[in-house]
Amino acid sequence: MEAAELQRLVVGYALSASLFTAVELGVFDATAGGPATAAALAARLDAAPAPLERLLELLAALGLLDRTEDGYRATELARAALTVDGPASLVPVLSHQWKHFYALFAHLPASIRAGRPQASLWAFARGEDDGYRAMANSAPELERFLAAMDRSSAGTGTELAARVDLTSSRRLVDLGGGGGAVAIELAAALPELAITLVDLELACAYAERRIRGAGASERVRCIPGDARDAAWAREVGGADVVLLSAVLADWSADERALILSNVHAALDPGGRVVISETLLSDDVPGPVVPAMLSLCLLLASNGASLRPSELHALVAAAGFTDIELLPPGSNGRSLLVARKQVTT
Repeated sequence: MEAAELQRLVVGYALSASLFTAVELGVFDATAGGPATAAALAARLDAAPAPLERLLELLAALGLLDRTEDGYRATELARAALTVDGPASLVPVLSHQWKHFYALFAHLPASIRAGRPQASLWAFARGEDDGYRAMANSAPELERFLAAMDRSSAGTGTELAARVDLTSSRRLVDLGGGGGAVAIELAAALPELAITLVDLELACAYAERRIRGAGASERVRCIPGDARDAAWAREVGGADVVLLSAVLADWSADERALILSNVHAALDPGGRVVISETLLSDDVPGPVVPAMLSLCLLLASNGASLRPSELHALVAAAGFTDIELLPPGSNGRSLLVARKQVTT
């Protein structure tokens, strides 16, 4: 690492906070249609002109705003990724990071020393350390999280359908399917596939709205359930495929084993589990994204990012065979496919 890179890393927290603030204030939405002066933006955004201009100066220096004779205008990248309705909008992800993780990272030393999550510090957590249980106490915060996960999962279902042959499958369970983004894409790509999404009750209510909006209600149904509880496996009544999309890393080692045991029980003989995860490397440090995500999981849950060898061992220990690991796709996710043995 060069000295300049280190310096940018040192002030990275301030750059992130400035970006989060700009999105929260609506700076990029207000400048997407054309340039505006700091004074005009301040009036529109209910902000003080001089402090706002300091923020605009930084955003222009970062290449997110263009400064013209007529004022500030969002760049092409900012219009696409940092506006609410942009075609590649990251606003839900930024909102999740800002409201859920930014403050928690100030408590990373305590989390590392104690080996415990810090989610109880969230105002809505009601003393609950586990991030998922804490968000279950607040529908708005759970929906903030689900919207971010839907955005982060965009393209995952489409890519999965292209990389794994599911054409002979008829019943797929999307376990921990969150807001339904992956299930909706799978339904569009595989018209013969019936999909059951399993997640917490509040998540199912959110997903059902998304599924209705996508016109996929006849193909995708939702069942409230906890991946760690075997009740969902009995209720689905058998499946050809169970999908775990960005699920396993969120839980402790014991909970992962329990989830995979439930998946094995839910599958018909010869059925397959498909696991989509952003994995660490077995051979080199990182990559940065799963390494950073592992710290997020430390702060908010009992989970940790996995390595390919760890994931392979977990799946084998659950009784699966014919284990195949596919390299990361365009979304950075690796795919593991394994089969429940046919008994004779």
